Amino acid sequence: CNRAACLQRLERWDDVVKDCSQAIKLDPSYVKAFARRSVAYEELQKWHDAFEDLKKAVELDPALRAKESRRMTILEKRAQEQFEKDKDEMLSKLKDLGNT
Repeated sequence: CNRAACLQRLERWDDVVKDCSQAIKLDPSYVKAFARRSVAYEELQKWHDAFEDLKKAVELDPALRAKESRRMTILEKRAQEQFEKDKDEMLSKLKDLGNT
C-alpha cells in the first residue's frame, strides 16, 4: 500500500485501485488500503465503490468516523444520485427495446 500512496501522489487512480485491491486480498483488515482505494474511486467518480470502501475503513477503524463523516455523507449522496441516474438510463433503454 506504500506504492499506492506514491501512485496516489501521481494521480494514477486506476493503479491505486489495483494496488490497494491486492493489499486488501492479502489483508482484508488493512484500513489504509480501503481508505486509499476509496479516494481513488472518488477521483474516478465511482461513487458507490468510494462510499463502500470508506464505510469499510470506518468499520475497521471507528476513530476515522469523525474525520471522514462529511466525506461519507457526500459520497453516500453521490452514490444514490448515480444509482438513480443509472436506473433511469436502464429503464429508458428497456423502453426503447420494447419499441423496436
